[in-house]
Amino acid sequence: MRDGSIMKKIQEMQAKMLADAPQEVRDAEARIKSGQGTAADMRQYQTWAMSEMPKHMAEMKQALAGALNPLKAISAATTRKKKQRRSTKAERAAERERLDRLRPLLVDGVTDEMVQTVLDKRSTFAEDVLAEFLPLVGIADYYANLGYQYLDETRPAELAAQNIRFVESLGFERSTNYAAR
Repeated sequence: MRDGSIMKKIQEMQAKMLADAPQEVRDAEARIKSGQGTAADMRQYQTWAMSEMPKHMAEMKQALAGALNPLKAISAATTRKKKQRRSTKAERAAERERLDRLRPLLVDGVTDEMVQTVLDKRSTFAEDVLAEFLPLVGIADYYANLGYQYLDETRPAELAAQNIRFVESLGFERSTNYAAR
């Protein structure tokens, strides 16, 4: 964090987000940066930024993971890569079986190596690995970070851009039938 790399990554992500923003949002952001922004400009920019955040959440988590776990980053940078041990026959058989079960679900052109590479990944956030796996089976990576909170903040056009449609809305009813304890 001292070298400014995390800030650089966040600024790059913001620039990438802003490049895709509507002109009125870019204008509001420019006014805010120049000190001439109004409360309405700030609300407009914040509303837009919150609606865009789910699209860029995996990238943000990856940037923050390095900052939040500096020991891992330091040890990875200063130590030689350990030689991986060879997998046993039983492990290779389990891998083949797992791939055999997944193969009917995979999109055309996806190789076993591509799937295995994703399944072997380790990440601080499970959503990162899920976002890489979902496209292999033909599901938009957007689903990896889509939860009720983001769904409430997401506009229908954003969901449509990801080809996401909900047939029914899931709701919960409060029940008064509690089992006797």
